[in-house]
Amino acid sequence: MSVDRVVFVSCQPGKLMGVFAEDAARDRGFAREAQNAHALESFSRARSAIANGPFASEVTAVQIKTRHGATAVDRDEEPGRAQPERTPGLRPALVKDGADTAANSSSISDGAAALGHPVGASGARILVTRLAALEARQRRGGAASLGLGGGEATAVAIELM
Repeated sequence: MSVDRVVFVSCQPGKLMGVFAEDAARDRGFAREAQNAHALESFSRARSAIANGPFASEVTAVQIKTRHGATAVDRDEEPGRAQPERTPGLRPALVKDGADTAANSSSISDGAAALGHPVGASGARILVTRLAALEARQRRGGAASLGLGGGEATAVAIELM
């Protein structure tokens, strides 16, 4: 999906972010089929990245105790759980006849993120990914940015010494 414009949606206290997404999709003509195609491509890329290991240096396994014993969480388990063939038939998540579903909207429910504050951890994850990319490409500088929702954002410039 290619986006050639920025979508601004006014904030309304108490309104769920997913409902804002539905409003923007409706108002700007982002069809569910296009959102599904983008989600399926994202899952494909995530599965490829997990299989080929470009982010392996950024991951530290953690041990989780369960009633069945300890298990290591060493990758994002969501891409492996996805069932792409079910995507077109899923019900809308928040709005009747809406475009956002469990398959094409954000998931911050994975085991690793549940160990900390998943939204708050986004900045740390993006920074670590940028640092790893600089190292892999043997570069000295770069930038990372993060949209915070509601029209807010933050960015950082990095220089390796």
